[in-house]
Amino acid sequence: MGTPTRKLTGAEIASLVNAAKSPSGRTRLEAVIELRQFQVDAETVLPLLETLLQDKEPEVRCEAIRSIGQFGHADRGVVGKLSGALSDKDPQVRKEAAISLGRIGQEAKDGVPGLITAMDDDTVRLFAIGALGQIGPGAATAVPALVRSLEDRDANVRATALGALQRIGPRAELAVPALTKLLETDDDMIRLRVALALQQIGPSAVGAVPALLDVVLQHSPASQAAAEALNTIDRADPSMLSVLRQALRSEIKPARIAAARLIRLLGPDATSAIPDLVGCLAVENIDTEVQSVATALRRIGRESVPYLCTALRDEDARLRATAACTLAAFGPAGRDAVPSLTEALKDDIPRVRSSAALALGKMGLDARDAIPAIVELFKDSDSKVCQQAAWALGEIGPESTIAIPELLSLLRDELVEVRLSAVWTLGEIKSEADQVVPVLLDLVKNRTELRGAAIEAIGKFGAKAKDAVPIIARLLSIPKYDEVAAEALGKIGTQASEAIPALIESLTRNHSFGCWTAGRALRQVSPETAREIVPKLVERLQGIERFRNEHGFIVAALSGIGPEAEVAVPLLIQLLNDPGQAGLATHAAIALGQIGPAARDAEPKLLELSRGAGKGVQMPVPGAFPGRHSSEFTTKTPAEAAAEAVRKIQAAEKENRDN
Repeated sequence: MGTPTRKLTGAEIASLVNAAKSPSGRTRLEAVIELRQFQVDAETVLPLLETLLQDKEPEVRCEAIRSIGQFGHADRGVVGKLSGALSDKDPQVRKEAAISLGRIGQEAKDGVPGLITAMDDDTVRLFAIGALGQIGPGAATAVPALVRSLEDRDANVRATALGALQRIGPRAELAVPALTKLLETDDDMIRLRVALALQQIGPSAVGAVPALLDVVLQHSPASQAAAEALNTIDRADPSMLSVLRQALRSEIKPARIAAARLIRLLGPDATSAIPDLVGCLAVENIDTEVQSVATALRRIGRESVPYLCTALRDEDARLRATAACTLAAFGPAGRDAVPSLTEALKDDIPRVRSSAALALGKMGLDARDAIPAIVELFKDSDSKVCQQAAWALGEIGPESTIAIPELLSLLRDELVEVRLSAVWTLGEIKSEADQVVPVLLDLVKNRTELRGAAIEAIGKFGAKAKDAVPIIARLLSIPKYDEVAAEALGKIGTQASEAIPALIESLTRNHSFGCWTAGRALRQVSPETAREIVPKLVERLQGIERFRNEHGFIVAALSGIGPEAEVAVPLLIQLLNDPGQAGLATHAAIALGQIGPAARDAEPKLLELSRGAGKGVQMPVPGAFPGRHSSEFTTKTPAEAAAEAVRKIQAAEKENRDN
C-alpha cells in the first residue's frame, strides 16, 4: 500500500469511525478499509478495531486484523486478541491473524503458543510458521514444532520452516540434528536453506560440521553457504579430524580453507594433519588459504616446523616460498628452522629468498646466526630481496651491527626503496652512533627523499644523537617534517634541551596531530618546562571567543603533554559540555585520558558523555596511534573517546595503587 496523497481531517476521521459502527456490514467494511488506506494513527482507531474483531461479518474481522497488523506493535494487548482470532471459525480470519502477528514481529512473542497450535490448521500452517520466523528468537519454544514441519508434504511449508529456524538463530539449537539430516538431500535449494539456518544457529551447530564439509566438497550451489556456516560455527573436536584431513586433500578450495580454520581449533590434537596442511601450501600467492593453513600449523605448534623445513627443499618453488612465509608466522617459536631458512637464502628463486629473509626477521634475535648470510643478499640482483634482507637485519636488532658498513653502502643504491630500507634498518640497529648518525644527518641536510626516514632513524639513537638536535629542531617549522622531527627530539630526550623554544612554538601553530607530537616531545625533553607552559596554553584557550581550529590544536598539545597538564583539567571538563563541537569534545576526552589519575575529577562527566550517542568525527586522534602521522585518521564519537578516557584513568589509578 502506497503513502496516502493527503491526511484526513479530524471531521473525516470521525465520520469514518461512525461509519465503522453502522448496521450495514458493507458500510463498516468500507470505512475500515479507508481508515487503513489513509493510515490513521493507532491511538485513534485501535479501540474501534479491537471491537470489530468480534464483528459478525468475517470480511470486517479480516480488515480489522489487517489494520492492526499494519501498526506493527503490540499496544493495548492486541497480541492476545490476535491470538484469539487464530481460533476464529472463518479460515481467512485465522490466516490474517497469523499474518498480523508476524508483522508485529518480536513484540508478538506472547502469541507464540497460539501460533504453534495454529500449525495444526492446514489453512493457516504456512502463515503461522512465517509469523514465528518474524518473531525470531522469542519463538524458540516453537522449535520442536518447526522441526516436525521439516517433514511436511508441502514444499512451501518445509522451506518456510527452514526460514523460521534461521531467524530464531542460536536458540534453535534443538533443530541441529534434523537440519544435519536434511543436508543429505539432493535438493540444492534445501541444502542452501539448511546451511543458512545452521550459520545463524552458530557454534551450537557443531554436530553438523562433517555434513557441511561434505556439502562444500560437492561444489554445488549450496557450497559457499556451507563454507560460511562452518566459519560461523567455528567449533571442532578431534573426532572430526579424519573428515577434516579428507577436505584438506580435496580440489575444492573453500573446503580446504574451512578445514584448515577448524583444525586450528584442535591445536596439538591435530598433529596427524600436518602433512595435509603443508600440502595445501603449493600455491602461487599468499591468500586466505595460505593464511588459514599457517594459522593452523602455528596452533598445532613446533611439531609443524620439521615438516615446513622439509618443504623448504621441495622441488616446487611455490611450496618452498609459502613454507618460508608460514614459518614467519611462527616468529621466535620457529627458531628450529633457522638453519633451513639460512640455506633457503641461496635458493634460485627470488621469491623463496625473500620469504626466507622475512621468516628470519620475524624470529628476531633467535636468527642472529643467519646475519652473515642475510648480508650476502645485499648483492642480490632482485631489489625486493635486498629490501627484505635489510628489513630482516633491522628486526634482529643490535646483533646486526656487523652489517653496518654494507648498510651504509646501500644508501648509494639506485633504487629509493632499497635506500629507505637501509635507513630504517640503521635506526633499528641503533649502534655505532658516531659512524651512522653523521651519515643520516647528511641525508637530512641535503633534502633528499630520505629526509623523513633519516630523521626518524636518528631519533631511535636517543641521547647518542644529541649533535643532530639543532638541525632537527629547525625542521619543526616545516609542516612536512614537523611531526617526525618532534618525535625524534622526544626520543633524544633531555639531551635535546636546545630544541625547547622551537617545541614550545610548535605547540599551537600546527595541525592537531603535530601539536600532540610537539607536546609529547616537550614532556620527554623537559617535564618541568611542559608543566610550566600549560597555564599559558589554558589562558590562550580561554581567550579564544568563538570556536576555531586553534581550540583543537591547543587541546591536542595538552593531550601530548599528558600527566604534566593537570592544571588544565577543569577547562577540559568544561569543553566536554559543548555538544555542538563533537570534534573538540572528543579531543578534550582524549586529553583527560592522557593526563591520567590527575583527571579523576572528570570521571563523572566522562561517564555521562560515554552513555551518549553523538556523531562520529573523522580526524587524526592524538595518542590513538603513536608513531604514525596525521595522514592516518580514525572516526571517534565523543562517547567513544570518553569511555576510553575513563578506562585509561582507572587503569593508571590501579597501576599506581599496585606500585
